[in-house]
Amino acid sequence: LLIIDEEQRFGVSHKEKIKKLKGNVDVLTLTATPIPPLIIHAGGRIDGVTGTNSLEALEETYAVGGRAIEIDFDWTSDGHLVCIHDFTDRFTTQLNGEPCTLEEFLNIRYLNRYTPITAQELIDWLSSHSDVRLITDFKNDNVTGLETLAEMAGAYPGLLDQIYPQIYHQSEYYPVRSLGYKNVIYTLYREHY
Repeated sequence: LLIIDEEQRFGVSHKEKIKKLKGNVDVLTLTATPIPPLIIHAGGRIDGVTGTNSLEALEETYAVGGRAIEIDFDWTSDGHLVCIHDFTDRFTTQLNGEPCTLEEFLNIRYLNRYTPITAQELIDWLSSHSDVRLITDFKNDNVTGLETLAEMAGAYPGLLDQIYPQIYHQSEYYPVRSLGYKNVIYTLYREHY
């Protein structure tokens, strides 16, 4: 698989030369709406704290000009998709390392003041911020999570184009593209060479 980012800068002639060197090469060319040059991790910073994936972090990031925002996702113990890096006690003693229920999740306040959000709340927020690009980072069940997000985004025409899913294995590419995602980021840190 040959991935070319920004074909207009790389050049079609360069791509064709590489294809001639190696037969049977699949080429993924990224020429879609460009991602802003800075991707803000985990919703961004709020009051000097990073990694909360909280509503307040999103709002602050947006207020200071952040338009490419990565959000972490995981599943509650009762099967709901929420925005959280992990269920450890990093931000609240209400978590103990194991997934909690949705009801428990909704009653958490990170550091006693920041609001955790569900995937549906994030999609609703994204629908009113059409200039934001969401980069996904699923901690578990990536393709299933992206299916869930695609279903949620279906209520808002064009919203799926704002979501840039990360995939972690080559085998995820075609299933994710078949969900309607146009812009896929192939992240290699989980691959074993």
